[in-house]
Amino acid sequence: MFSFITDSIEPASYLIYFLTVLLYYSNGSITTKTLLILLYSFSAITMGYSSYLVQNGYANTFLYNFCLLPASTLLISGYFYSIITNSRLRKTTIAIFILNLLFFLYYLFSRKNNYFNSIGFAMLSLSIVIYAFLFFQQKIQNISEKPIYDFADFWLVGGYLISYSGSFLVFLTYYYLTQKYFTSPSENLQQQLTLLWGIPNILLFISSLFTLTGLIWIRWRKRY
Repeated sequence: MFSFITDSIEPASYLIYFLTVLLYYSNGSITTKTLLILLYSFSAITMGYSSYLVQNGYANTFLYNFCLLPASTLLISGYFYSIITNSRLRKTTIAIFILNLLFFLYYLFSRKNNYFNSIGFAMLSLSIVIYAFLFFQQKIQNISEKPIYDFADFWLVGGYLISYSGSFLVFLTYYYLTQKYFTSPSENLQQQLTLLWGIPNILLFISSLFTLTGLIWIRWRKRY
């Protein structure tokens, strides 16, 4: 069961997101939907291959560090840039994206090993949480007669908050324990790292179901 959580639930979650966006997501922007389809199709394929590698005894960290991380940073930042229309808030999203890009380039050229880039994923998670609050700030400043829960982006961004707020803390803890493991390796630390690895995947799965439920509910309300 735990092997399924650590190895299989992540690509399954991205597949749910992909099908949700493809079938139910609409905010009137083809560009926004295209960015999301690219994000989740790429993530589902990449993490599906990652799961295959692990189950066959091969390393998969390069897929996280050099495929999933930069692609997620670019496409999720692009998504929020497309749904945030306030010029001041847009400048903030650009600044956050540049910080993530600079850190990725620093990691790329200064890395001394091929271990999981937990700090990079912690930065991405924190960035997405900030993006989400910027989106909700915009919604508060531009009150509409239409309830916020009737917007597809509300459910998508709400799902991001569920997933990435918890993942930020997990990735920071993972980094701390990894550094501790390097200096004083033990079976107990290895077990803690294995348990931590599964938590972001569980949060991702919950957020994918949250978004799917919300978008189906919007479609149902429009029909009835």
